[in-house]
Amino acid sequence: AVWVNEIVAKISSDTLRIFLSFQRPETSNTSFSFDRLSAYVSEILIPLEETFSKVNRTLKHTRCLDAEDLAFNEGEKMFFHQIINTLNTLPTHLHPETFSTRLAMREITNYIMRLAEFSTAELTPNTLSVLLTGIRGLGIMLQPFAPQTATAINSAFGYGNNKWLTDLSPVAGTLPTALPSLPFKKDFATLSRMSTEL
Repeated sequence: AVWVNEIVAKISSDTLRIFLSFQRPETSNTSFSFDRLSAYVSEILIPLEETFSKVNRTLKHTRCLDAEDLAFNEGEKMFFHQIINTLNTLPTHLHPETFSTRLAMREITNYIMRLAEFSTAELTPNTLSVLLTGIRGLGIMLQPFAPQTATAINSAFGYGNNKWLTDLSPVAGTLPTALPSLPFKKDFATLSRMSTEL
């Protein structure tokens, strides 16, 4: 048997919250799988942590972005629209009459994958603004699902919790000092050890 208290004693509770919100069926029973949890962490959450790390390396020597120097291409503009669209769509999935954490987290998972795609490019001022804007939006989206992670992201941008913003302009001006550290690589290593012990 797998007990939740045993898992959260060894990995971040937010890691488990995110996965269960994404994976669990809402109208039937299912079996928990370490393999599925590990795969989700490896394929979705670790690339997100790598995105944060790449942005943090840039923030060490970039303290400000001049909005007048930013000229976004069509792909970047489309991602800004995706940020707003996702923020506008999620409340529908969280409304009592249409509540579905699974659909909400699937939206967020697709969003995280798109965010990670942008991090593979060279970090120009434009790309940095896009990634910071996307991460700022992610902090808002994760509030109902991963409160510790959301609080850490929102604090980096000077936001309090329980603030659902849907009108986000591209990040410019004074930048955050640093993004928070994420636990997903460490959790993946722990999960790999736990799975071999079963």
